[in-house]
Amino acid sequence: MLRKRKQPTPSFKLPAPFQPITGERAPLVVKGVYPYVAMMQVAAKDTKRDYVICRGFDVRISRFIDYEKGNADKPGIPVAKPYSKRTVGAYTVGQIFPAVLPLQTDNPSPVDVLWRVGQNPGVAKKTAGHPADLDEEVETLKDAANVYINWMLLDSPGGGAEIIRFRVLSQGPFLGESADCYTVRAEVLDTICGSSSVKIGDQVIIHDPSGCHFNIPMDVLLNAHGTAVKMADSDDDGLSNCWELEQYYGYYLNGCWWMVQTLCCVEDLYDYNPALST
Repeated sequence: MLRKRKQPTPSFKLPAPFQPITGERAPLVVKGVYPYVAMMQVAAKDTKRDYVICRGFDVRISRFIDYEKGNADKPGIPVAKPYSKRTVGAYTVGQIFPAVLPLQTDNPSPVDVLWRVGQNPGVAKKTAGHPADLDEEVETLKDAANVYINWMLLDSPGGGAEIIRFRVLSQGPFLGESADCYTVRAEVLDTICGSSSVKIGDQVIIHDPSGCHFNIPMDVLLNAHGTAVKMADSDDDGLSNCWELEQYYGYYLNGCWWMVQTLCCVEDLYDYNPALST
């Protein structure tokens, strides 16, 4: 008696076993938990405009994907940021958010809507963050390795302005700045309660476009405390000669910059060292 081989055609993929009760064939791949919502934790420093590297449990494959820099066995998961928070430094390591698999059509209809990304968060072709209008094309979003991104964080832009309390470390103008760039490099002492683009101990560049706070000698400004608010870039903010500095030092916030809001009174600063007032 000849025994039939278990797999008579090893070079070809066999169909899944037939299920006589349902009339269908059993799935070869476990589809995971539906709907596809996962919890993702920011695992690497936020240095990309449109996405951040996270770790989390991928419900599609029932596996936790960890992250460790330089470890191919722990690659992490690139997760797109919400369009309203697509700036460098919007997230800090350790933050946890839900993430979803967004879906948009990838068929050619309607032809006048330039939004063909399929299962991908997409990215505005020209504008940082949200598209400028309904005519701007939304392209597929890829990571630095040219791999398509699937997940996108569920997060809101926040309900108020981002403010920090700082301590002055040094005074400009710095490399690439003109003489009318009133800037200081400062240490972050306090941040807003909740999500913040910076953390205590970080160094940031703070601008004084009006020239009414930082226009005093450095020996007076050194170690002075103050507050600053994050501002959106515009064509008439007078900072065109100041951006090279932030790009050079790595403090450029992709269209956002810190503007001094309050500073210790100059009279009080001189009182710290009476010899400066003579």
